[in-house]
Amino acid sequence: MSRSIGWLCALFLLAGCGGERTEHLSQEVLLNTGEKIVVHWTVVYSLQGASGNPMDIKMRPRLDHKTLNFNYRGKDYRYYGGGDFFLLAISPEGRPTLVLYPGSNAWDYRHNYNKCATPYYAQLNPDDSGQNWGIPSNIEPWLYGLRGNLSGIIFGLPPSPEPRGALLTIEKEYSAGRDKYLMLVDPTYTNRDCKPQLY
Repeated sequence: MSRSIGWLCALFLLAGCGGERTEHLSQEVLLNTGEKIVVHWTVVYSLQGASGNPMDIKMRPRLDHKTLNFNYRGKDYRYYGGGDFFLLAISPEGRPTLVLYPGSNAWDYRHNYNKCATPYYAQLNPDDSGQNWGIPSNIEPWLYGLRGNLSGIIFGLPPSPEPRGALLTIEKEYSAGRDKYLMLVDPTYTNRDCKPQLY
């Protein structure tokens, strides 16, 4: 018992003394307009236990603290936070929009997002600076049916000097065999934790 406690203390000391590293990852993204752009992620990795097994400690990404950067038609956009994004799309007005799963990383709780929003996704729209993102109460219908294009597994892959390919991301993460709501924006997707208020 004391040996286990000593081992854990040593790991926590290591985490405080250079037990973190920052990685810069990039991926090519195929937009709903047919254009391709490159998205850059900045992610901090630290010693963490596995979900459900805190003793399985190794370097893992801190997905609640990541930065996404991209340039679209000469304008820079930046997001920092914990959104579990799966789609970057361009609106009919030509503005980028990010779509995420609200239930991941307790994002819905931290942002007081309606658990009964239907479909159960969240949409983020940038202001004119490209740095601040507004959150409508429901996603807009033009997003319905759009296939995911942002990689969720890139954070667990070995770093690469080349961007992860857009078609590879779609083939590996947004093709047949997954639940519909994980592949594309499903207008019928609802949150099973929704508890409507009774009046």
